[in-house]
Amino acid sequence: MNKKNIIYILLLLPILMGCDKRLFKFQSNIDLAKLYTFDKTGPTQESATITEEQIRSALDLPSDAKVTKVNIETLSLRIKLNDGNEATLLRIKGFINDASSNTKIWDVDQISPPIISPDASIFGQKIGINGLIETGINKLKSKIEGFIKRNDFGSFVINVEVDSSPFSGRRIAMDIEIVIQATIEYEQCVEVWDGLDAGEECPN
Repeated sequence: MNKKNIIYILLLLPILMGCDKRLFKFQSNIDLAKLYTFDKTGPTQESATITEEQIRSALDLPSDAKVTKVNIETLSLRIKLNDGNEATLLRIKGFINDASSNTKIWDVDQISPPIISPDASIFGQKIGINGLIETGINKLKSKIEGFIKRNDFGSFVINVEVDSSPFSGRRIAMDIEIVIQATIEYEQCVEVWDGLDAGEECPN
């Protein structure tokens, strides 16, 4: 049998066997990174906005996907010291702010910045944020899920407050990158060859 005939048979197989739709479960990952630049003596705050368009474009889910679960896997930060920084230990707080409320996500104390020369222009290793606050994490998860499911719209703001620790009032000159890592579980009905024993029956 020549090569051309084999190709024809492979192309005809789905037609000869027939097709069916089966329900499969998938998981997609999303990383959201926001950069904050601080240069102030004493307590300071900066904000970054996350929009529904940013969430959806980062995921690019199929149009017929049904989202079943959203998990916030990790929150982490990276720090790059800038010229003139005096803070050797930090207290960093995070808040999620939308039209309804300003809710604290984390509050961690005595974080040590990386020991890197300010002119190195290099971020330190990721530092996992402990001390996460359940109400804030649940709100963050709810906002992301609402944007994906298109039953929540607009944007929300992540505010980051920084101060030197244990004594307030030192100059803080640094860039802090906040990274949110989430997983999204979803279901989708996919066309397969008839009789293929995989997946589940699609709902009517």
